[in-house]
Amino acid sequence: QDTLYTSDPTTHSKQYGDRIIKSPARKYDVFPSENFLEVIPGDGDEIVKLLEFSNRLLVFKQKSLYIVNIAEDTEIIESTHKDAGAKYSYSITETPFGPVWVNESGCFSFDGEKLINLTENKISPSNWSNFILDGSGVVGYIPSLKQVAVMSSPEGVAEASANSINNIYIYDLITQSW
Repeated sequence: QDTLYTSDPTTHSKQYGDRIIKSPARKYDVFPSENFLEVIPGDGDEIVKLLEFSNRLLVFKQKSLYIVNIAEDTEIIESTHKDAGAKYSYSITETPFGPVWVNESGCFSFDGEKLINLTENKISPSNWSNFILDGSGVVGYIPSLKQVAVMSSPEGVAEASANSINNIYIYDLITQSW
């Protein structure tokens, strides 16, 4: 997603932090350099991860989330969500209910129609920002329990494994509670 590679050895690869290269219909291994989608180029915010859910492409940048409708031939940016991005790809996970991700502003989900802040009115903003250190929370999905586990940082994962430290939040997707 960040680097465009060409088959011409005389051409140098170039990084485009805002560009998504698309393959033509039913040609999954072909990426023409002129076939791309740029999501707010030059905003100083690079793409961290792309996810598809419910005919939408979720474009996670570090500071913002862009939801792009990809149901038709032409992509349309449906919505922009400031402060709903993710600094790291490990802060985002997929569930059958939709993607879930974390940052300093909260824990979010997208149900195919709307963006939901799962921490709103449930965990105080100060408690959450103290828990998520520098936006580096790690999130994972536990299928058998239909729960999302959030660790405060990658270092927290190692600490929890080694020392049984309980620095984790669990969100139950069925009861919608922490």
